Amino acid sequence: MIYSRINAMAIVKHHGMQLDDVVPELRDDRELVEAAVKNDPRALAFASRRLCTDRDMLLLALGHGGFGVIGIGFWQWALDKRTHGRIHGAMLSREQVRSRVSRNGLHLMFHVVYFDDDEVVRCAVANDGLALLFASPSLRVNEALRQLALCNERRACLMFPVEERAQYMRAGPIQLQCLFRHMPSPFSLPEALVEVCILPHYYRS
Repeated sequence: MIYSRINAMAIVKHHGMQLDDVVPELRDDRELVEAAVKNDPRALAFASRRLCTDRDMLLLALGHGGFGVIGIGFWQWALDKRTHGRIHGAMLSREQVRSRVSRNGLHLMFHVVYFDDDEVVRCAVANDGLALLFASPSLRVNEALRQLALCNERRACLMFPVEERAQYMRAGPIQLQCLFRHMPSPFSLPEALVEVCILPHYYRS
């Protein structure tokens, strides 16, 4: 085990997965966990419960490889390892789990047995779009759940395969700036040209 914060920082910056070898109290150190996740997004699985369910941490992991790298299979393995084989919340009823994820959708990550439960996942995603990260592969491609996730968190599209993201993107201030940055003023492009050739690349309903 690694007890020194200085040593831990030096190690996880280059080998993020070694966060698993850090003492529990240091796994709740935001700066340390951020350094580990930037090196390897899978390291988030070994962070404290508080940081595991931190939205900024999840978005950081998505931005550095996302669940295409992490994978539900890996998350289940890591969760099993951190709980020593005891399924977290296994004694909770389905209604109790629904109640928990309705209050904090990200808590779905600790209830592996419900990753494939459509109703439980829907409750979690309705609370927090990022909860879709912890749905089973079959539910993560469910179009209704994807739209629900995007309604709650536009950046949820980062969890989708790269080749599928464009169809879910919506234009925002940055995209509009890109669109008009190099146009002469007044903007005199034919409306039909803009509608057919330009806007489809920046907006999807």
